[in-house]
Amino acid sequence: MASLFGKIQIGIYVEIKRSDGRIHQAMVTSLNEDNESVTVEWIENGDTKGKEIDLESIFALNPDIAPEEEILKVLRPLRRPCPVPSKSTRSLKTRSVSVSLHLNSRNQEEE
Repeated sequence: MASLFGKIQIGIYVEIKRSDGRIHQAMVTSLNEDNESVTVEWIENGDTKGKEIDLESIFALNPDIAPEEEILKVLRPLRRPCPVPSKSTRSLKTRSVSVSLHLNSRNQEEE
């Protein structure tokens, strides 16, 4: 169970994302191994609110508490190679440079 939850423990505060998109802190109140989630609670306008959040969502906002395997999953999409410009993009740049040079030489001839 320890590796599944990484550094998450009952009583710690984690960043959560609400259904309306807001992100704020909430306290972990239970670890749910059966469905790989945690239950969190926070106070809003004097009321205690809570929700169950899957571990993937928790680790996405709190990578510092994720197990090593989860950190690699989160980082893997960020390691994509940069796209190489297509041949048409390179030729457009070449044409714009040659047009600029042509205009510069024409201006010098007029002077």
